[in-house]
Amino acid sequence: MKDVIALNLKFIADPDYDPDYDVFLDYTDSAAMAFRIEVFDFVEFLKKTIKLKNTVRVGNLYDTPNQEFLLKAYKGFGKILNLDIENFFYLRDYITWMQFNTEQEIQLNELLNSIKSNQHQRNQPGAIRTKWL
Repeated sequence: MKDVIALNLKFIADPDYDPDYDVFLDYTDSAAMAFRIEVFDFVEFLKKTIKLKNTVRVGNLYDTPNQEFLLKAYKGFGKILNLDIENFFYLRDYITWMQFNTEQEIQLNELLNSIKSNQHQRNQPGAIRTKWL
C-alpha cells in the first residue's frame, strides 16, 4: 500500500491536478496484492490529504477477482471520502456510467491506447484522470 500512497502523492503534486476532477483508474494487467487492513490505511491517508469541495466520481476498471475484492473494500468508504466509487469489469460500463458523449469516448479510448502502448514498453501499471468540459 505504500506504493499506492506514494503514487497518489505524486499524482496530487502534478500542477494540473484538481481535487474535483473525476478519476478513472485502470487496474487491468496489474497485480493487486494487499490486505484488507491496508485499505483502511489508504482511506486514512485520503481523509488527511485530499479535501474535496464536491463529490468526485471514481471509476475503477479491473480484470481479476483479487482486484475486485480490494476495490469492493475501497468502495465502501466512498461516502466518508466524498467519492462516488464504482468498479467495472468492462470499459463500456464505465463510459455509460460517466455519460460520455461520442467525442469523449473517442478521447478516452485514444488516451488509453496511448498509455497502454507506453506502459507495455515500460511494463508499468497506470492511472489517468479525466477532465471533460
